[in-house]
Amino acid sequence: MHKEELWFHFNYIIKNVSIKNNNMNIGAIVSEYNPFHNGHKYHLEQTRNIGVTHLIAIMSGNFIQRGSASMFSKYAKAKMALMSGIDLVIELPIIWSTASAEKFAYGAVTLANSLGCINYLSFGSECGDINKLKKIASIMSNNTINNELKKNLNCGFNFAKSIQNALNSTQTPELANILNFPNNILGIEYIKSLYKTNSNISPITIKRKYGQHNSKNLSGKFTSASAIREQLLLNKNINSFIPNAVSKIIQEEINKGYAPANILNAERAIISKLRCMTKYNLRLLPNVNEGLENRLYNAIHLSTSIDELYSMVKTKRYHYSRIRRIILHAFLEIYDNLYSMQIPYIRILGFNNRGKEILKVAKQTAKLPIITKSTHISRLNDDAKNLFKLECLSADLYNILTPKVLPCGQEMTNKIVIV
Repeated sequence: MHKEELWFHFNYIIKNVSIKNNNMNIGAIVSEYNPFHNGHKYHLEQTRNIGVTHLIAIMSGNFIQRGSASMFSKYAKAKMALMSGIDLVIELPIIWSTASAEKFAYGAVTLANSLGCINYLSFGSECGDINKLKKIASIMSNNTINNELKKNLNCGFNFAKSIQNALNSTQTPELANILNFPNNILGIEYIKSLYKTNSNISPITIKRKYGQHNSKNLSGKFTSASAIREQLLLNKNINSFIPNAVSKIIQEEINKGYAPANILNAERAIISKLRCMTKYNLRLLPNVNEGLENRLYNAIHLSTSIDELYSMVKTKRYHYSRIRRIILHAFLEIYDNLYSMQIPYIRILGFNNRGKEILKVAKQTAKLPIITKSTHISRLNDDAKNLFKLECLSADLYNILTPKVLPCGQEMTNKIVIV
């Protein structure tokens, strides 16, 4: 077989190879880096302090889990990460990067497992206690908790609150209170996915000592990504909250008219698309059940803006993030049946010299094809081709959200970031 073919076809490669002989201890971090900031750098440093020698970012692309567009393109974010301590960036495909926490975590863990050479999955949490998070993950797998969860959902509570109430009814309040914080919840979902896939990867958590999720506090050198994005939209200086290398990349992207991307730049296009959808079409979207399509349909035909639409659909049970994801999935044509697909490839967005070392090991251990050029998709199966077609459509739509409207087809021509 030709050397290049060997690189892209790992379906027949051995399941596992020990990496200890290579003096490598590889960690993975699931991320959005929207944008990369000092808190992220702190997370990387703390992860390396426990002995991790090489770091992989499993990163969302142009659209993110909160149901919106990334402010910066995936290639700009990959460069930020590589200039700040990450060694290899692989893309979390859009079906999973825009999913609910459970599917988001499952997609990321599946990718981590598929590389076959990762020792640790590191994530930030408000709790900072991996044993407590593991205990909750184990508890949430039993039938008693699942029955309590269903009862709470039927009472009209959203998913996060339902989990908390279910846990509170059978466990100590201390454990239930852990679910008050979004990064704890996401961390628990990572652990559940590791258990579900019988993964050999060990979860570790770094306690967040910086700006809390969605915090608007601007003191010191740490704040949340939400606060940074808000300041960027107001043309405020954010340099004290981000590494110097990231500041330069952000300025370059802004000067070119590539950032900040904003979903509201396509507001009328989104509303137009939604008004063309039937109740049946809406019911096929992810997380639309129990008659929610009726509420969506009525709101779509009454609202005159995206924000008004969100407000009209929102209830105690249907919180904003779920609604935003549903509307985004309609815009991007992501339907619920796509989640029956298994992730078909590992797509590389960028690497540095240590990243090359990871890839050298991954040649021997990866269970999926590793893709470095879009043209290699044509060699793969139909799932891979269909997923990449969806990535191309999403990239073309993303290019109307940027300050300068960009042409179609860039997903086929953009090159890997190498630093």
